[in-house]
Amino acid sequence: FANGTPEMIVVLPSSKNAFNGAFYSNSVTTGNFENFIADELIDYVDGHYRTLAKPESRGLVGHSMGGYGASRIGIRRAERFGALYLMAPCCQSPVGARGLTGEQVAQLSALASPEASGNLPFALRGSLALAAAWSPNPANPPLYVDLPVDSAGKERPEVLAKWTANAPLAFLDQHIWKVKKYRAIALDV
Repeated sequence: FANGTPEMIVVLPSSKNAFNGAFYSNSVTTGNFENFIADELIDYVDGHYRTLAKPESRGLVGHSMGGYGASRIGIRRAERFGALYLMAPCCQSPVGARGLTGEQVAQLSALASPEASGNLPFALRGSLALAAAWSPNPANPPLYVDLPVDSAGKERPEVLAKWTANAPLAFLDQHIWKVKKYRAIALDV
């Protein structure tokens, strides 16, 4: 920056919520974070600040869950950005059931609300966040999610299929023609 980096505007949205994160995905349970970032936020910033309102003047970056979000949105909505930078992005390949057991499903199912998950171990909070983003179920209160494992510890293929469909490496081929137009893509792991 000291050597003459051009002016820029840095916008830092967060998908933190009662479910421990929305994974920057569209979900009836957590909201439409992908649309928010790719459409509403860009339109707001371009409409309220002195920007170069064109895709080649925008970059998308994120770390961990944010890296997943940058990957997801950057692949699916590549026409909105000129560069991608993914820092230790999670969940690029299908994550499977993440070792979730029937006992852990019972722990999650016993929660009275998503906010009650705050003291659970990281792996359980992460599974709840993934379920809220990738397998929401408005007919399944109080968490409004479907978990990839049932209370007996048996995997649920119909839910795992939804989780697999949300892995960037599972949908990259459907958008590769747009991704090839990026001026730059960087990945740190």
